[in-house]
Amino acid sequence: MAIPEMPKIIETPNHFWFGATDLAYACQGDTKVEKLHNGYVKVTKTFVAESYQFDKNDGVYDFANLKKQGK
Repeated sequence: MAIPEMPKIIETPNHFWFGATDLAYACQGDTKVEKLHNGYVKVTKTFVAESYQFDKNDGVYDFANLKKQGK
């Protein structure tokens, strides 16, 4: 299994890009940035969402099977 590429984050006054996703309307509060020893950057931001759901099925195939079973 290959390790996925880390997202590149860009924040502007009106947008917060996490990889290719613009999270402008979900972001709240100040952004905290901490440089890590390995060259990465730790970015902490609060996101507000209408709802949240955790699903242990990670793959598209698993999701398709749940739909067929009516779950």
